[in-house]
Amino acid sequence: MDEDTTPTDRTAVPGPQSAPSPSSPAEAAGRAELVERKNRTLAKALRTARHELEAAHAEIERLSSPALTYATVLGVVDPLQRTLDVVESSLVRVRASSRLT
Repeated sequence: MDEDTTPTDRTAVPGPQSAPSPSSPAEAAGRAELVERKNRTLAKALRTARHELEAAHAEIERLSSPALTYATVLGVVDPLQRTLDVVESSLVRVRASSRLT
């Protein structure tokens, strides 16, 4: 072994420490107030996050919905398949909805 290190050279790593128990009712009340304040702050943060998530979800739904575009029908390609040629900004072949008569 080196001279600089010995088998007993170990540094203590502090572990999680629990809060010391309050010694007086006033101290306990102070800690309870602190915990209550932290809970209110966390609850407010959760409500804010919930509203932001709801807004993001609504935006995703809006963006994932199909576009409401209009096109001009040039003609029916296959009546049995219900395919049409339409012009939007370019020629597109689409299937017609079964609700169209």
